[in-house]
Order: sequence, then structure tokens, then C-alpha cells
Amino acid sequence: MEKQVFVQQDRFKKSDYQFFVVVADIGGSTAYFAVMGVRDKKRGELILKHSLPTKEITHIHSILNQLLFEAKERFDIEVNRCCIGAAGPVSRKRGYIDLTNASLHINAKEILQNTLLNKVILINDFEAVGYGLDMLELKKDVVTLKHIGKDLTGGWTEGNTFAVIGAGSGLGMTIVPYDFKRHLHIPLPSEGGHMDFSPQDSFELELAQFLRTRAHQSTDIHPEFERVLSGQGMENIYDFLRSQKKQPKSAPLKNVDSLKGTEKLKAIDE
Repeated sequence: MEKQVFVQQDRFKKSDYQFFVVVADIGGSTAYFAVMGVRDKKRGELILKHSLPTKEITHIHSILNQLLFEAKERFDIEVNRCCIGAAGPVSRKRGYIDLTNASLHINAKEILQNTLLNKVILINDFEAVGYGLDMLELKKDVVTLKHIGKDLTGGWTEGNTFAVIGAGSGLGMTIVPYDFKRHLHIPLPSEGGHMDFSPQDSFELELAQFLRTRAHQSTDIHPEFERVLSGQGMENIYDFLRSQKKQPKSAPLKNVDSLKGTEKLKAIDE
């Protein structure tokens, strides 16, 4: 586990913050847990952070307890609320999340029973990103793309609906309409990576067929977007290209072929 401290103890004052909260971002590959100090509606600061590979997590509450203990020991902070964003669909009553690309189950009730926390909110990871849109500073955080034709977007305005799309271990998406009563953007989480992969030419059709052939060997290989991008996609496309037997034999390729899992992905990336 990697640990980071963002505030020096001799400069830390609890009175500088309105309250403290535990936040977590749990992806298919890496998980981050942090204690954040909230100064006001627009300003929050990381106090300390733990990170580790998601596959090493057995119980979420164990990691949270380590973080809570360190916050108390270092800064005399007692935190009782927590928000966890995770890469997977959230149950209707937000009681649990099963990660899409990792064998991890997050249960809010279990966390409450095994920690000193008295409030736990579970949200989709891209839902969390959507809530962060209103925190962006336009001059610093937004890059405007050039339009070939007429720009009909109207710029960044309060009432716009946004889309957030990002590829990591999987493909995350959220649509973010503006709520005029609450005066903020309210994201609608989705598992966009499960959209079917739509081949555009004969080469991509061969790739789709390759994935379908694999589906007979594994129930987890369906020709959807997550199978042709992100971590899984890199390996699937590599294996497809190798099946074409158009690359000359070489020591690097032989090395990649001998690897599996994370090691293989790293070798492909290199």
C-alpha cells in the first residue's frame, strides 16, 4: 500500500475546515482512499491518501479502518462520513456495488458495522466525476476544441447538459443534466462500456468474430466496447493481431506471448 500525506502536521489546524470526510475511488485496477478537509462549498483539500491495487482488497472496511486510524494518530481527526465511488453499477437503494472489472463486492451495511463511520454513500465512479463538473474553473480546467463548422454548443453555460466519457480498466460514461431547482448538475450513471462494438469495415468485422469465438471459451468475452479499448481491449487486440500471423517472430513478441494478466498488459504497453 502506498501512503501520501498532503498537509504538514505542524501547519495543520482543524479550525480551518468545516468538516472532514473519507472519500474513495475504486477502479478495476487501482483503488484510492483519502481523508479530505472541506473548507467551504467550493474548496476541499486532501489531508492524506492510501492507494493499492484493487485485487489486493479483501474487505473495504479494513482499508478504511487503517485510514481512520492514521487520521486520528497524525491529525487528531475523527471522521464519521464517507463517500465511495466505484467502477460498477450501484444497487437501487445504494446498498452495494459489484465492480464490473474486478472481483470485489462493496456493501454499505458491512462497512457501517465494521468501522466507526455512521454514514456511507455509494455512487458510481463516473457519477462522482459528474458531480465534480460544477467545481471546474473554466479558465484553468476546460479546453475548448475547435469546430470544423459552426459551433452550436453555446459554450459552457449553466443550463447545459454534459456527457462524461473515460476509458480506464473499463469504459465509464455519465450524462449530466442541470437541475435548475438545486442549481447544480445531477449526473445519471451508466455502464456505457457494455454497448455493443459496431464494426465499421472488414478488418473490424474480423476482430468482432475473433471476440465471438472467444466467447465460446469464456462467458466474459462479448463484442462490446470494453473488449476493444482500455486494459482488456489492449490484450484482446494484441491477441487478435497475433492470430493474423502477419508479424515476424521476435524476442519481444515471444516474451509477451508467455505472460498473462497485468504483466502481459504492461509488456504490450511497453
